Amino acid sequence: MINDMLDSSFVKSRIETVHLDYLCNNFNLQSFLNSDFQLNGIKPDLFGKGESPTCLFELKSRIYPKQSKAKKKQISQFEWWHLDGDQIRNYGEFGKNNELELFWIFLLGHIEKQLTAYDNINEDIIEHRDLFVVPWCAYELVVPVESGMRYIGLSRLRREYNFLEREVNKGKLSIADNIVDKVDKYFI
Repeated sequence: MINDMLDSSFVKSRIETVHLDYLCNNFNLQSFLNSDFQLNGIKPDLFGKGESPTCLFELKSRIYPKQSKAKKKQISQFEWWHLDGDQIRNYGEFGKNNELELFWIFLLGHIEKQLTAYDNINEDIIEHRDLFVVPWCAYELVVPVESGMRYIGLSRLRREYNFLEREVNKGKLSIADNIVDKVDKYFI
């Protein structure tokens, strides 16, 4: 059981790095991992390339593995993301105190099969991505559970926001229409 947990954590970490690289290579975004910016312990995943951060982006990703018909799971079982209450509070306070706008990027990556730590985890395993860029306040759409976590689903986001959609390299990008004027320059 512990090995399965370690496997899962390793795979999640590697796949997140693949997604961050994809976002930086295909859009006007830069990762804080490769940045000199220090934000008092707050380290969102991405910011606009070539500028001092004014808009920060936090990536939440899931992967949807195709499976055999006998074990087939519905894609809807993967169309949700967990949001950490401490992160919401800390990032929100930091953004407000420093006049920075924060946004979520929710990503669902489609892959051929379930991954293990023994698989070669790179861009080639991703068949397609669905990206949703929404305002930071999207977390308010769901009530936190006892631990402070919030679980937000794609169906909730689609009910709340109208999206401007476009095809992108290996996927589809959807930006909530109420933030297009603030973030579109990063996704061209």
